[in-house]
Amino acid sequence: MTGIDYVLYPVGPEVVGGIVAWPASVAPEVLELYRTLAAKAPPELTLVAFMRPAPPAPWLPKDMHGKPIVAILACYSGRSEEGEKLVAPIKSFGNPVGDVLVRRPYAQVQSLLDATQPKGLKWSGNFGQSS
Repeated sequence: MTGIDYVLYPVGPEVVGGIVAWPASVAPEVLELYRTLAAKAPPELTLVAFMRPAPPAPWLPKDMHGKPIVAILACYSGRSEEGEKLVAPIKSFGNPVGDVLVRRPYAQVQSLLDATQPKGLKWSGNFGQSS
């Protein structure tokens, strides 16, 4: 028999989480910022860097929709005050085209990218199964 053992830790209900995005033209600098922050991040801070065409999200300017962006997604699950200090370098870096990195309920961070995912690919966990 195969099993998985894991430990659950309380998170939230409020975290510091969200995304800051910049034009892809500054990707080398943003990725260096990401590397520097991730190298010294405490366990409570999750960071994800990604590049993609900008989705038609209301927090991004319409003239950026479909254009390449580089972004950092962050989620700090400890004390919000500490999280705001740790993500401050992300929020103050360069000239972002979008910033929704704020205090919010943890459940909002979990669904932040849902609207940008293609429909019909069964992201809910039913991979390869028909409806």
